[in-house]
Amino acid sequence: KPDWALLTDFGLATIVGGSFLTQSGMTVGTPAYMSPEQGSGERVDHRTDIYAMGIMLYEMVVGEVPYTAETPMAVVVKHIVDPLPIPREKNPDVPEELQRVILKSLAKNPDDRYQRAAEFTNALKGVATTHPDWSATEIRTVTAVRTPQVDQPETKRFEEDDLLAAQPEDPT
Repeated sequence: KPDWALLTDFGLATIVGGSFLTQSGMTVGTPAYMSPEQGSGERVDHRTDIYAMGIMLYEMVVGEVPYTAETPMAVVVKHIVDPLPIPREKNPDVPEELQRVILKSLAKNPDDRYQRAAEFTNALKGVATTHPDWSATEIRTVTAVRTPQVDQPETKRFEEDDLLAAQPEDPT
């Protein structure tokens, strides 16, 4: 339905990217989106998903994930022990209300996070009401398809005329 949000584990879909962490007896996930309890090997529940959604929200408004490091395990450790980099310090345009939503969704202790996805959603709706410039006005589905070009002896160079011919006549 058009008003349904769908969540996909992009980390598991991008195993080839090299930022995937798994080993015997350890939780599977993408370090950049793993909750502290998940990285610690503790029991996880739906609040781990709220944390992951909070990371995605952080990434959308700041332009980067909060924790990066040389190794996947170092990223996991940062989720467990490092304080969250404050969104407004990275992007001063982030409204205070939105920052509060992000901070609560990314609390280290699951008991301090939103306890239900509906609470998280309602908080975001509140931000959208007070800051409509920070809400989605249109939802579009974009599908990108890339055809691999392997073992081709020559690559055709695009000339300016080729690029102009490929543009639609009506830019709207």
